Amino acid sequence: YYPLSFATNEITKTIFFFSEDLAPINDTIQVSATVDYSGTIIEDDETNNTETISRAVYDIQWTGGVFPGFTIHYARVDWGQTPLQDYYDYITIANEFIRDVFPVSEQRFSPTYNPIGLTNLAPLPANCNLPFRACLWLFLNFITSLYQSLKFQNPLADRYIAMVPDGWICTYVPGKDCSTVGMVFPLPVLDNIAIVQPGLTPLGRLPGGESAHTAAHEIGHSVGLPVHPCAEEYDGDCDGVPDRIGELASTGLWVSRRIPIRVPSDREVYCFMGGGTPNHDKKYWVDAEDYAKLFNDHKVVASSQVSISDEATQGILVAGTFDISGTATLDTWYVLSEAEPSTLAPGPYSFEYQDANGAILHQQSFAITYTVWGETFEQMPFVATISYIPNTAKIVVKYNNVPLAEKIVSPNAPTVTVISPNGGEQLSGQVEISWTGTDADGDTLAYVVQLTLNNGASWSTLAAGIADTSHMLDVSQLPPGTQYRIKVIASDGFNTSQDVSDAPFTVLTSVYLPSISK
Repeated sequence: YYPLSFATNEITKTIFFFSEDLAPINDTIQVSATVDYSGTIIEDDETNNTETISRAVYDIQWTGGVFPGFTIHYARVDWGQTPLQDYYDYITIANEFIRDVFPVSEQRFSPTYNPIGLTNLAPLPANCNLPFRACLWLFLNFITSLYQSLKFQNPLADRYIAMVPDGWICTYVPGKDCSTVGMVFPLPVLDNIAIVQPGLTPLGRLPGGESAHTAAHEIGHSVGLPVHPCAEEYDGDCDGVPDRIGELASTGLWVSRRIPIRVPSDREVYCFMGGGTPNHDKKYWVDAEDYAKLFNDHKVVASSQVSISDEATQGILVAGTFDISGTATLDTWYVLSEAEPSTLAPGPYSFEYQDANGAILHQQSFAITYTVWGETFEQMPFVATISYIPNTAKIVVKYNNVPLAEKIVSPNAPTVTVISPNGGEQLSGQVEISWTGTDADGDTLAYVVQLTLNNGASWSTLAAGIADTSHMLDVSQLPPGTQYRIKVIASDGFNTSQDVSDAPFTVLTSVYLPSISK
């Protein structure tokens, strides 16, 4: 039994179970409510002061697949020589804040990271001096390239946080000024990426310092918390209407530290969905409205709880370009050994899976948005992860049931073999990565090159969609270590194979030559 005391004016109370060990195992729990529990009120019938009722128990699931947890993947983008410790420090404070303000248990929250920075992406000019429309198109292709690279790094992530240096957003993103420290891109699927300039704020007595809350703020947008400036909780007025910054955060529990958060009316602790200010001492938490939306959008009855599976679920990483006139061009697709399918908004487009006899195995509808930030484009790039269905011989892409393009599944998968470095080498400076690839069907092959510094615990994408069988890498930019390996993924357009270095190799900081003296 857990006694709960109600205030005089309190008629409802929500109970949260912050650990899997504490969560009820049934759909309902029995609740007894007692009035005048101390027996101070004299009445004729003292036997009707307690009533027992049944209340529903809900589970929180962040995905609809076999991985119901909330997985966030951090990646460094264009960080150059910034110390890795800064990267780790930010991940620590961001993880703690996200875990404490989002309705997710510690066991269900699975942050991952990769210390090797992403650099081989679609080119993006600094301070683009082309017309806004042209600059926006370049950034659109960049964000698509980034999303594909991140999908190769961690195909199971629900959200990605691309960490960029201070000033990066106003340098590379058209229309953004230097007061912007984070953003999500307003396109289906691509809003899974939050671009964040961390800055660094030490962990303090209260969570949610100026930089700690930025990642949570952008992820909040991507899962449906208010996006329009007039709906966000920013300081000042918006179109003459006072904003909601005056609504302070709600009281709660700082779960990771087991510390109560109390927000009296005279204490400035704001909801993390509020905008940033130059006052870096401002603290952030969550208000009841935002927490309720996150909770209600992802709750299911306990009986529908999906067990976290140890079995890998294959997926297909699809890519292509759609034309507003009604055509589509498909790029190389990859079958991923395990993947979390993208959440696709329903729309007039569809993927239709067919078997060898043309029978329909599965259909997935989706939408394409051609207007971004007020600009309408004739073409739109598209990257997403869709389900893998066994015995598929062809996937037809349709618009209003009219075929636009198709991806044929050829009989044979390609063969790929890493040649060098294949294990045991000690490397420094410029290094050539090489491999061989063949395909029994004669299909043209495309390759993805990845690198791990921790013997396969995490992978970073060095290059994607290349036709060459070699790639140059400057290992002097990498931290020294003895657990490096190379992975090369080969696709014939659909069928996918991979090979990994047979054993780890070493990356040296410098090469020291012997000194000979007389």
